[in-house]
Amino acid sequence: MLPYLLVLSFVMFWMILEQKATNRKAFWVPFITLALFAGVRSYLVGTDSGNYASDFVKQKSVYNYRFSEDVEFGYQLLEYSLLNITHNYFWLFFLTALIIVGCYLKIIKKYSVNYELSVFLFITLGTYTLFFNTLRQGLAIAIFVLATPYLLEKRLIPYLFLVAIAAMFHITALFMIPVYFLTNMNIKSYYKILLSFLVSLVGSGFIVSEIASTNPRYTSYAEPSEEAGGLITLGFY
Repeated sequence: MLPYLLVLSFVMFWMILEQKATNRKAFWVPFITLALFAGVRSYLVGTDSGNYASDFVKQKSVYNYRFSEDVEFGYQLLEYSLLNITHNYFWLFFLTALIIVGCYLKIIKKYSVNYELSVFLFITLGTYTLFFNTLRQGLAIAIFVLATPYLLEKRLIPYLFLVAIAAMFHITALFMIPVYFLTNMNIKSYYKILLSFLVSLVGSGFIVSEIASTNPRYTSYAEPSEEAGGLITLGFY
């Protein structure tokens, strides 16, 4: 826990200092600090980090690398490209951290009315450390975050483009396509919330099961909807 607190303290100290000294929102120092911290961690930190780092730890030859239909192509291409250069998993963690942290900080800096507080929440609420456990999901979410301006500006084509890029790292990013149309429907927010809830309640189990049927890696996603209390779990989500 201490290393996390030290990183948090340093980032917040620097951001406040730069704001006071230059009246400027700090970006580069927090960006590099958070990316480096994620990069230097052991593959034992995080539930799935060992799986992502396994090909690097085992010094797997690129000549033995096989692209799998069960893993999104974008991530496999990234991993394959890195294995052509190095077998040090630091670069996998560091490069993906640069992408993820950069995406978040870019959008936070653009839209936040309290930049320092937003970065504090980004770190402390678990959004930053999410990809320590689920790297592909973290990449997909961060890339989708870049679509925020296009969602607000009602620009469908670039929005769909970024969703497609995100889906190359985790297929569940495609769930965000209906969000664009729901957000921009000319009805009251109350009805949007109600519609979202009803569609989730009725359709989530079916949709998740369909995805799981096409990819065995996602079978565990369907299990909560099939067990007792599954609808309560889906309702909570």
